[in-house]
Amino acid sequence: MCLHLCILASLVKNLIDRLLNEIADCFVAVKAFLYYRLCCCCCKDDEDDIIPDENACKNANAWEHAQQGDKNNCNVETLLLSLRKYAWFHRVDRETAHRMVREGGQGCFLVRPSESGQNPIALTVWHETRPYNIFIRIREDNCVALGSAKSHEMVFPNVESLIRYHHIEELTLMSNKRKAGKTLLICTPVKRRFEDV
Repeated sequence: MCLHLCILASLVKNLIDRLLNEIADCFVAVKAFLYYRLCCCCCKDDEDDIIPDENACKNANAWEHAQQGDKNNCNVETLLLSLRKYAWFHRVDRETAHRMVREGGQGCFLVRPSESGQNPIALTVWHETRPYNIFIRIREDNCVALGSAKSHEMVFPNVESLIRYHHIEELTLMSNKRKAGKTLLICTPVKRRFEDV
């Protein structure tokens, strides 16, 4: 009889733990959905009733200039100048970015100018034993998204919103088209004097 009660108590405890975990997962999903609907999908629709903040307007204008078919470097420079006020933006090359995030450890990240002609900036983040470089892509609607185009991708009105979102929601990292893990954007290296800001 006592053995049956112990087993029953263990089963009830496990059931309660699983229910609490499911409820917590639901809250996280609802939070992500609400954040996405309220903050991240406000990209220049006529029916939009959300007024973007001043920084979002400045960044959106810079993105718009950078995306116009003109290949002139001054448009990319305008974009880079609009980002330089953020602690997470560093005007460094890829190798320097790798060294900086390695020193910061897990979740250390920075946004830097990209060496690719297609995408003007990239996110570099350290996860476990190596750095990951993810292009920040300007979409046709002047919103931003990470990596290559996907049918159901997360879309943000500006880079600042993208970074804020991944401070609280994990970023899924890919390597050779396979999931390599997840991480939050936790900290950013201190700007160095040698950086051309």
